[in-house]
Amino acid sequence: MAYNTRVYRVAALLRSRQKEIKEFIGSEYLGCKVDFYDVGSLQELKRVFLDIRDSYDGILTNGVLSDRFIACNNTDNAVAHRYISATEKNYFRRILLLTMEYPGLDLSRVRLDLMTTEHDLPMMIQEDILRKKMNEEHAEVYRLNEAGVISFEQNMASRQIRAMQSGEYDVFLTRSAVVMDQKEKLELKTKVIHVDYAEDEIYSAMKSLRQEIEKRDLQKSQVACIRFQLPEDSQPEQLQKLDHCIQELAHSQRKLSMMVQPIPDENGIEAITDAGTLDMITNERTYCEFWNYLNKEKKIPVGLGFGIGNTVKEAIDHAAQAVDFLKMEGKNRKVVYLFDSDGEIFTMSTMEREERDTRNIPVVQPAIMTATVNRIAGSAHLSSRNVFRLMTALQQAHCSEATAEWLCQELELSPRMSNKMLSNLEKAGYASISGKTQGIGKGRPCNIYRFDFQ
Repeated sequence: MAYNTRVYRVAALLRSRQKEIKEFIGSEYLGCKVDFYDVGSLQELKRVFLDIRDSYDGILTNGVLSDRFIACNNTDNAVAHRYISATEKNYFRRILLLTMEYPGLDLSRVRLDLMTTEHDLPMMIQEDILRKKMNEEHAEVYRLNEAGVISFEQNMASRQIRAMQSGEYDVFLTRSAVVMDQKEKLELKTKVIHVDYAEDEIYSAMKSLRQEIEKRDLQKSQVACIRFQLPEDSQPEQLQKLDHCIQELAHSQRKLSMMVQPIPDENGIEAITDAGTLDMITNERTYCEFWNYLNKEKKIPVGLGFGIGNTVKEAIDHAAQAVDFLKMEGKNRKVVYLFDSDGEIFTMSTMEREERDTRNIPVVQPAIMTATVNRIAGSAHLSSRNVFRLMTALQQAHCSEATAEWLCQELELSPRMSNKMLSNLEKAGYASISGKTQGIGKGRPCNIYRFDFQ
């Protein structure tokens, strides 16, 4: 998304590294005028945020805990917010510098802040699970309420301090400014290093914030369409019932502004609204309450597709594409797709929040780009339809590995087609064999493939 010429106002609410970030960003950066506020605690962060949020287009913080605390107090999602955070790359840079400074360093006596007693550093590096641990921590934090965030930070700091005091480690790497402040008051033999971020992370956070602000600005003028599609063999009474339920849902329950109209020559209905309203009723493109209301409460077997466009026609076309993709999935897959004006495809959950939390499923699902699907399909000599179905099936299963048997079951493919897909993806560099597992029956072990669609 290209930047427009408007200058937006951003407040940087920083709990650490205020001086370095201010020197890098300055008073204006990436078309945003930035004001800086030093905050020492989560409670102070909340107080300042509530005081100033109506004066700014976006909020920048550092650390996932600060960002989650902002989200807990930004219940109406009135202001965009992003955070700067250390990445997997920052950890490995620090570890590399340590091995250069201390050539004989025993890595098993180096501990990272997110490690548990079940792991040591050499094992984490060999098994390549650092990013996984960081993602798990992120998902856990984003399930917490305000009190939970405070408790999480306190417990985290206590756990890290105990590990530093145990004498089991020569070096301790932490991202926590709270822990760095506390360790100054302690006499520790362990060398404590702050895993902070570089200019790349600051740039990425500011760029993402600017894009989110622009998206919200653009959404005020963008059109959205919701397509409600009944099965082809539906009776006219079902269409009437669907129309009544949509009107009831829009006006009685939500009081939403929608223009509802039947789809000519099809068993379906379209509802035209704006992109901001669509984001509100889909919880920022993560959860489709409409599906549950119609399919579970009203017992209407309806498929839904969401589309966003710069014109009514474009929004309607994108919603129709979303329904077409839904038809590829068969009758058993309970998902909803959203096609936006940038060519991104969002997969939205139809599960209640409690069910998602129980199954440890992240609230936010990354978008799939149509351009990416087409690129992979062309390189691997496969259909875009099958590539998209594979990518969404992996996303919904929250995994990056699969076997040929799994493809047969999830994508309803023949064994021959499953093996061809895996072979073609491997030759194109999008899949690699990561291990073996015993398949169904007493046959030979089958390959496990790891996918990388970057």
